[in-house]
Amino acid sequence: DCKCGSGFGKCPNNDCCSRKGYCGRTADYCYPDKGCKQKYGVCKCGEGKGSCTPGYCCSAKGYCGETKSFCSSELGCQKKYGDCKCNGQFGKCGDGQCCSKKNYCGYSAAYCDVGCQSEFGKCGNSRCGPKYGSCPSGECCRCQSEFGICATNRCGAKWGSCPAGKCCSKKGYCGKTEDYCYLSKGCQSKYGKCAEGRCGPK
Repeated sequence: DCKCGSGFGKCPNNDCCSRKGYCGRTADYCYPDKGCKQKYGVCKCGEGKGSCTPGYCCSAKGYCGETKSFCSSELGCQKKYGDCKCNGQFGKCGDGQCCSKKNYCGYSAAYCDVGCQSEFGKCGNSRCGPKYGSCPSGECCRCQSEFGICATNRCGAKWGSCPAGKCCSKKGYCGKTEDYCYLSKGCQSKYGKCAEGRCGPK
């Protein structure tokens, strides 16, 4: 057998480099679960074979690598057995995953939080503020204007309720005049107080 690894280099002919530093093509050489060395040869991945070394992706055909054909979800990258990448080069994440600011696909806060790239995957549950940074463009930080856009005096199904004492108009704005507060003008009682401007015993 040819030797591989530090001091010997990569295996020839698309062979795999085993845990012990020998080149071959059987499971003992090629499966990550058996110690296949990705840096020095081919490694296979998938059900019963194991996951690629961190930083490498498992292709649709079950091989570990770093290029688009291995790492693009749109080309079948298997997230279960390695990393998958996303951006203008690799495309979008699949299966409802988020695309992190470092261009990797995943489901946790590290992928879906601040810096998540919504054009290449899902984003959600983002934190924002002095500790976490600013929201993606166009999103609010509940609502701290220094860290995102705030929709001042908005109300309704999309925006929520008005501050205490204010009425929510038909068009979804908070205020105190009859245009905001009269039910006859569309005041939304679910999101603020409403009145008809009448008073007295009757």
